[in-house]
Amino acid sequence: MERASTLNIKLGCCFITKIMILSIKRKASKSKLILGLVLLISFNGWSQPCGVTPDGDETSFGSAAWIGYVYDEANDFSTANYRGTINQTELFDEDFGASTGTFSTNSPCNVDLETFSVRFKMRQTFACGEYRITIGGDDGVRLSLDGGTSYVIDDYSTHPYRTVSVDVFLSGSTDMVLEFFENTSDNRVSFTYSFLSGIGSGGLIGNSDQTVCTTSTPATLTNVSEAGFCSGALTYQWQESTDNINFTNIVGATSSSFDPTGLSAGLNYYRREASNGLGDVLYSNTASIELETPAGDETSFGTTTWIGYVYDGANNFSTNYLGEISETEIFDDSFVTIPLSTSGCTLLEAQTFSVRFKLRKTFTCGLYSFTIGGDDGVRLSLDGGSTFFLDDFSDHAYQTTTGNVYLDGTSSTDMVLEYYENGASNRVTFSYAVVNPDGDPGDVGDSQTLCSATDPDAFVSNSPSQFCSGTPPAYQWQESSDNINFSDISGATGLTYDETSVATGVTRYYRRSATDGTSTLYSDTLIVTNATATGDQVTAGSGAWIAYWYEGANSFIDYRGFTNLTEIFDTDFGGGEVTSLLNGGCTVANTTYSIRARMSQTFACGNYTFTVGADDGYRLSLDGGATNHIDNFSNGAYRTTDFTTDLDGSYDLVIEYYENTGGNRLSFSYTQNSMLCPDPLPVELTYFTASDEPSGVTLRWQTASELNNDFFEVQHSLTGTGESFQTIGQVDGNGTTNEVHDYTYAAKPSVNGYHFYRLKQVDYDGTFEYSDIVIVVKNNLSTHQLSVNMYPNPVCDSELTIDLNQPLNAPMALTIFNLNGKKVYESQFEPSTQSRKVLLPTTLPNGMYSVRIDLGLYHVRQKLIIKQE
Repeated sequence: MERASTLNIKLGCCFITKIMILSIKRKASKSKLILGLVLLISFNGWSQPCGVTPDGDETSFGSAAWIGYVYDEANDFSTANYRGTINQTELFDEDFGASTGTFSTNSPCNVDLETFSVRFKMRQTFACGEYRITIGGDDGVRLSLDGGTSYVIDDYSTHPYRTVSVDVFLSGSTDMVLEFFENTSDNRVSFTYSFLSGIGSGGLIGNSDQTVCTTSTPATLTNVSEAGFCSGALTYQWQESTDNINFTNIVGATSSSFDPTGLSAGLNYYRREASNGLGDVLYSNTASIELETPAGDETSFGTTTWIGYVYDGANNFSTNYLGEISETEIFDDSFVTIPLSTSGCTLLEAQTFSVRFKLRKTFTCGLYSFTIGGDDGVRLSLDGGSTFFLDDFSDHAYQTTTGNVYLDGTSSTDMVLEYYENGASNRVTFSYAVVNPDGDPGDVGDSQTLCSATDPDAFVSNSPSQFCSGTPPAYQWQESSDNINFSDISGATGLTYDETSVATGVTRYYRRSATDGTSTLYSDTLIVTNATATGDQVTAGSGAWIAYWYEGANSFIDYRGFTNLTEIFDTDFGGGEVTSLLNGGCTVANTTYSIRARMSQTFACGNYTFTVGADDGYRLSLDGGATNHIDNFSNGAYRTTDFTTDLDGSYDLVIEYYENTGGNRLSFSYTQNSMLCPDPLPVELTYFTASDEPSGVTLRWQTASELNNDFFEVQHSLTGTGESFQTIGQVDGNGTTNEVHDYTYAAKPSVNGYHFYRLKQVDYDGTFEYSDIVIVVKNNLSTHQLSVNMYPNPVCDSELTIDLNQPLNAPMALTIFNLNGKKVYESQFEPSTQSRKVLLPTTLPNGMYSVRIDLGLYHVRQKLIIKQE
């Protein structure tokens, strides 16, 4: 046989087929390969893993002997891993035969000796008395005497073989559960017991060994198992001792558990006495509580090293003081996650704690840079804790904070570094360096950005210059155009300086020099940029917004520049506490500003709903600002307002908005609810006119598009009434086209007077539409097209004049509509001169209106603005 190999094939998700392929080579002249296929099928999932149903119900107790329920994982008693039972005598010591390989249960099922668990159960009847029970395990083992509800011995962790004993009171039938798990390497479990006394047992108390600080509270001494007597009535009395020899009763402490108070420094011992009233007295195990007194007075300063006063709890410097630690002058410390040792107390976990470091140091004169770092909060005081020079006191990952300060070297500096840790990683650092041994140049403020102005605010002195020589400083202000080469400003020798002129479009740099006659120090550099506010404040965007910005809330005076917004938008302009850079380089703080946004938009005839929202005030106009159709111009959190109206044509939209601190947000949107106007004609006429020509009247018209246009009939009338029109000619159309087409027709009127013309557009299917009527007045064989002039516009004093360019012996009707399409005024006039005056009602509100003028069958439409004073 040359070789054998095994192929595992997974069929579906329920079982695995193993195919062994045997290759056999014969030495005969005609060799053959004989393949033998052996199918070994294990129905994993259809039956138990060991091929049979494991014996045992996992719940029954053995009688005076143990039933051990076996599971094929370490510390896992789930039914899915159950493999059957094993048996043990009442007292046993079992190592399962080896440390590797497998062992079999009664099923039989093979169990891995490296990782398994056994839950032993035995019901035993004990004569009344005290017993010492000893269990052992490699690894975890624990014992219950109440069927598994609680454990009187619990050594449930991975470890080499070891034993644990407990003295307990037993009487009658007892349901014992011994749980054991093995987690690699050697395995062993044992159980024994012995009879100690026929009187009873003092029972067990928990939390028996504690170490606490004077600022902490010890845990309650709990009742692990009750005391018991074979006769009499049970009573308890707690006792205390400082030497573990002489115990005294604690007044009132007669329960099964006890909360210790009033501990003495050092070791304190407690036990529970049990009596039966018949003269028998028994005692529990003894509990010790060591009271540690934290060292340190919480106030003293270190002189060459930091004294760190440690407290239990994050951001806590008043309670639970634990003692002191020490750090070198410059340090970087990450505390471990095991208990952090302090002087006197050792109970601090390095997850939630606080440290107040103190160091008194005399610095030589100079300007110093201090850097502190922390994960989490850290802050530094240079005046003993009254104020904090550096403050980064919040939860965060490790980060550093740096600041400069002048120290005169004449007295010591009481430094206080406060640090707290609030979970996860922890780290605190402190360092410093000399920036300038000559002194402090001082600090000036502030950098500015002007906008179409020339006079910046005066430069102030945030702090004066100071020299270690003690000589008062002499000041000189300097300026630069490149922040490299500075020149003195004549006469500018004070702490402050007021520059009066910075040209538009220029950036200038300023600093203050100081000298004591020997050394020269320079302040920080101020930058003044004079940008130009571009934009004319009146142009409207076409199908998009131009937003004109102004400095100040609810103020449209100090213009700063513009930005662009899409037709539909929702924006917070970069945040609540930042500065926006506008077109042209001007800036405006996003806390108090105003915006007037303009957009020209053409709306198809229909019904529309507009929605505007903002934090703070906002309003919307559809007529260029004359009327506010939405008006919510007040401070408030973000909210929205709707306005619904009918529109047809081009409108000038204006949004006014202001922000007055806090969050900022502005939004605009609209929806078309319905189409209110008829569908467009099959032929879209751009214009239709009549003009004077030497040979007569020339009619001209133009189409922007045509749909199934067969021809135009040219019709004429001397009266303008519908039944009086007669066809005088025909012009072929262009069928269906999206291109512009121009048409002309020459008419030859034979009489003077009014001549009315219209077009009848006819489709291929015979349907037709009429155009508007054009009027020509023929006097002495000359023609003049009628036009209408309406003024003043805007009208301010209610009087409106309407002029015709020639007399027309026809009545005139005037109708005025608001932007919602509602008729608000109507008047008719008899034939008169070319000029007519109309007195409008004073009750009409200011705003934009649509005016229709009817002259017989001839009519015109114009827009009118009313602006009453």
